Amino acid sequence: MQNRQKDEMVRDILSVANGGATITHIMFKAFASHTQAKAYLGELTENGFVEYDLLDRKYRTTPKGLEYLQVAEKMSEMLAISEIRRSVAGRKSTEVYQF
Repeated sequence: MQNRQKDEMVRDILSVANGGATITHIMFKAFASHTQAKAYLGELTENGFVEYDLLDRKYRTTPKGLEYLQVAEKMSEMLAISEIRRSVAGRKSTEVYQF
């Protein structure tokens, strides 16, 4: 299994925390260790993507975090489309030159 990129972890955590989630829930759903979850949540909280509710003891994705998720998903879709186009273009060019 390949290690995930930082942006993938951030997207997973923001998705799980949407609506509120405990650190344990985030760990299980985002496949992160406690140390990883704490580090990412600390950074996301600092940057305003996640907030911590002391009463519920849950992390919640902020509107800024939701906006980041939307942009990240759109970029991911665009990259996937360009990869498909590139692979189709590559196949066509090799098929033309086959004897």
